[in-house]
Amino acid sequence: NLKTEFFDRGDTPVDRQLEQITPLARQAFVLSSVEGFSAEETAEILNTTPSNVQALLDDAGREIAAQVATEVLIIEDEPMIGDPAAERSLVLMVDYACLHCRRLHRLAGELQAENPSRLVVTVLPTPNSTGCNTNITNTPQGFEESCELAQCSLAVFFAAPEVWAEFDEWMFAGERIRKKEEAFERARTLIGQSALERGMAGEDVEEMIARNVSAWGAIP
Repeated sequence: NLKTEFFDRGDTPVDRQLEQITPLARQAFVLSSVEGFSAEETAEILNTTPSNVQALLDDAGREIAAQVATEVLIIEDEPMIGDPAAERSLVLMVDYACLHCRRLHRLAGELQAENPSRLVVTVLPTPNSTGCNTNITNTPQGFEESCELAQCSLAVFFAAPEVWAEFDEWMFAGERIRKKEEAFERARTLIGQSALERGMAGEDVEEMIARNVSAWGAIP
């Protein structure tokens, strides 16, 4: 059962949104983005063509984005992609170790780039790990470094917000999950060791993660 297998990996807000989208698009999304099948393999499983699989994947991402977008929701002092004064805000609660979050993040970035005056994307790093998320009892396989990845991203944001979007894009680029050592090395390259240490030492990082996790747990 694709749905059960998928949701057992972690009950995140994105998971809950996936449950509501078109069944065939959801299956394509899970097979490709979570299970790691190629477009050709997914097409064979779903008895369709690779080009149709890509169309289904794009549909799935847009459906998720449409569900979580709000008419007016601007969160101040949060990591954002775009102009905070945009007409609408798309709020993403993401985990840098989450495969399907990568596709959603890419699609959200494309939507924002196409509508710069109408849409801003607010990114809320929300680790799916017991190390910093009290809403879960077991850390899913592959999410062991989620807390450190979120901490690194937010440390960059608080130390040098002008380069955070570049760091965030790099974290989600490609198909491979970044390791924490890579993330911290990239952060040092962008903002320097001393700035990174200041960002990590402050209380802002932990407070924001706690806030994001609390909001995550409040979603029905």
